[in-house]
Amino acid sequence: MRAAWSKLLRQCGALVLLGLKDTGLHRLEDTGLHRLEDTGLHRLEDNCPDKNTVHFTPMAIERTFAMVKPDGVRRGLVGEIISRLEKKGFKVVQLKMLTPSRELVEEHYAEHKGKGFFAGLVDFLSGGAVVAMELEGENVIAEWRRMMGATRPWESAPGTIRFEFATTVDENVAHGSDSPDSAARELGIWFR
Repeated sequence: MRAAWSKLLRQCGALVLLGLKDTGLHRLEDTGLHRLEDTGLHRLEDNCPDKNTVHFTPMAIERTFAMVKPDGVRRGLVGEIISRLEKKGFKVVQLKMLTPSRELVEEHYAEHKGKGFFAGLVDFLSGGAVVAMELEGENVIAEWRRMMGATRPWESAPGTIRFEFATTVDENVAHGSDSPDSAARELGIWFR
């Protein structure tokens, strides 16, 4: 990344990328962005044809379903999780707190019906309040899943929600849709 950043700065002239000259920031890392994709740029080439302007190719705006599970609500983590989402630049389009019915949870996790863990999962999720959210933002489906971390907390990267807050694979604090199709399906179930 450092080499790509240096090349882009050489192409564009220092401090014009992202309006950095107006912010007192001098490096990509100073912006809180650590990957080229975070800037909205997809290619370094041809971004600065006149050496004074950076041309951005915006990433797709997506919507997804996110949930703080009963263990996260019970432990008072809702504010922390929403704060992280908003700091990342995601918009909370809809939000509601509810104790879901068994039927709602069974519909949500229908693809797991018949598996050994299904009954316990339904009991857990319908056994307490959850916070259901519709999120909007660039690449929000993949980014929210990255922010959550791996399903098994011990496999999650440091800094992720599950690394920091999950206690077991069953009580892993949060849920996020894994694809545009599942996002549409889950949003339809939770926000009818």
